[in-house]
Amino acid sequence: MSTQLGWAPKRAIIIGLGGIGTHLVQALTRFLSHLKDGPKELLLVDGDTYSEGNLSRQEVLGSDVGKNKAQTWAQALAMEYKNLQISAKAMYVGVKNIHDLPTEDSVTFLCVDNHPTRKDFNEHFIKSVRSGSLLSGGNEKEDGSVIHHLKVDGNDLTPPIATFHPEIQNPKGKNPADLSCEELAKIPGGEQVIWANKGAALIMGAVFNNIVSGNMVRATQFGEWYFDITSMKIMPKVRLVPGKEVVVAPAAVMPAVAEKPAKGKKGKGKSPKAKKLAMSAIEAVREEDPAPRFSPAGPDVGDLHGEDVPEEKTDLGKPGE
Repeated sequence: MSTQLGWAPKRAIIIGLGGIGTHLVQALTRFLSHLKDGPKELLLVDGDTYSEGNLSRQEVLGSDVGKNKAQTWAQALAMEYKNLQISAKAMYVGVKNIHDLPTEDSVTFLCVDNHPTRKDFNEHFIKSVRSGSLLSGGNEKEDGSVIHHLKVDGNDLTPPIATFHPEIQNPKGKNPADLSCEELAKIPGGEQVIWANKGAALIMGAVFNNIVSGNMVRATQFGEWYFDITSMKIMPKVRLVPGKEVVVAPAAVMPAVAEKPAKGKKGKGKSPKAKKLAMSAIEAVREEDPAPRFSPAGPDVGDLHGEDVPEEKTDLGKPGE
């Protein structure tokens, strides 16, 4: 039976060309350029300009200081990768302009440094996107995480990014899109090292690779990844879609995407198509890949609701300036 995801992105969007975004954009562009069957459109979005403080951990030259981040990269990459359609929007994104972005049928890499913007994208994907992927990455000085919300035909295959993160659902502060120029100038940069920024970018790129593979198990078996560069560990997390079951197959742990009616009640699951996709993936895993990659008895499987995640790890941190 087929394991196909049933959806392929038409474009990639990077929101934020700072600490994580600058390390992601070069590798992603090269990957897209040489991808045989994949999106050939890349949109870069950032309202900020590069400063001297960015030079220590961002892929930026001294000659780029004072220039808009998104436009700087779009211009440079468009000259190198002629087979891609690369464009830029010099703006901060908030509720007033988020609908101007082509997030439908896109993979959106959210590389911003604040929870209010993450909340805006979380709500936008829940309410306005039928098929699309939202990858949110962030880090503190030496650790961080990446969260993935994947939707296909209106069905959540992995949970919205705020589901297990109250700091995103109820953020402190304001979205940069709502701040004045004077207020923006006063925002301090977080203490980070370049290797943590690269760690977040690496995971986001790897998840994108799983998405464009078209394989449902690879694209949906985990919804979040924690990493720590001091211990050299990446810890994937199974994340349940609220109200939906988890199916454990021999070779993977993945969320089933079809709801079951409550016991004793009549009715069908929410989406027959989603249920068919999930069961196809499970059967294919059993038939084609009997050797488990992740042990069902491992600690990652037990943490289905984030109960064993240290409190300080639930904040995604500041991925850039």
